[in-house]
Amino acid sequence: MTTSETEINTGGPAFPLSYEIQDRNIYDEIVREPRKQNGMTLRDYFAGQVDVSAYTPVDSWRQQTGGTYPTVHELADFITEIRFAEANAMIERRERQ
Repeated sequence: MTTSETEINTGGPAFPLSYEIQDRNIYDEIVREPRKQNGMTLRDYFAGQVDVSAYTPVDSWRQQTGGTYPTVHELADFITEIRFAEANAMIERRERQ
């Protein structure tokens, strides 16, 4: 079973930004349009901060796969899994406080 994005607790927006765009329409009237930009989620931010070197990803991969070396894409996916697992743990700890 795959987890959809709606089932994952993302922690909400990491750096929300609300702003207003001011422009003139075809009648030369000033028009203001509110905008909101959420950017990355807190989970994405936390995942980017994880130091995966402590996991020695290549060695961990080899232990899980019986000694084979990963391709570049497999290693990237594996590191991403590690980062998001740590980010999920950070969000859980944050919510318990």
